[in-house]
Amino acid sequence: MSDVTTIKVSRQVRDLLQERALRDRRTLGQVVEYLVEQDERAARFAALRAVSDWSSPEHDAWEAAAVADLAGRQGDADS
Repeated sequence: MSDVTTIKVSRQVRDLLQERALRDRRTLGQVVEYLVEQDERAARFAALRAVSDWSSPEHDAWEAAAVADLAGRQGDADS
């Protein structure tokens, strides 16, 4: 039995995903997985900001570094 399935999306969404996959040299599945991870990460940061007072330049720099690290790890998957 296969570990893949079909999802239904509009042609517009399909085309956007295909463009991104080609641009980033990834499969459609990898693009969808990356987008889900980014959304989950953003939700975690939003929850942290909601319960803490992280409105400082130090936090902004830390968050930017964390995002850059994630992007770097995502780029390593291409190699």
